Amino acid sequence: MVRMLLAAGASPHCRDVEYNCVVAMAVMWWWEPHHATRLYQLVAALVDAGADVHDKNITGWTAVDVAATDAAKDMLRRVFGATSGRCVDIDRIGNIERERDEGRSWLRPRTFAMASMHPETKSEQ
Repeated sequence: MVRMLLAAGASPHCRDVEYNCVVAMAVMWWWEPHHATRLYQLVAALVDAGADVHDKNITGWTAVDVAATDAAKDMLRRVFGATSGRCVDIDRIGNIERERDEGRSWLRPRTFAMASMHPETKSEQ
């Protein structure tokens, strides 16, 4: 069906609201293991029609980053040469609690006791 739509003029360059390309949408939403062959066929048809597996969404992630399963990620890497668009490890993004616990005191919430010890507030007392 997808091949027929593409042959009839459907664009392989469509995006969703998060700017994911059609390949990313396919591997994000079609995750059932028993449909792996169909997923491969779908991605192959989209790539043959001109879709790029390296297209990035608004966060800079590619289809590899948003794929729902490790098998889909592996298929994208192995068969289509896709790579990740992430520039840092996801486990290191926005983990404020861990950074605060590692001694970054400026991330700790300011309490009244801390505010009274601050040099600018001491002169006002």
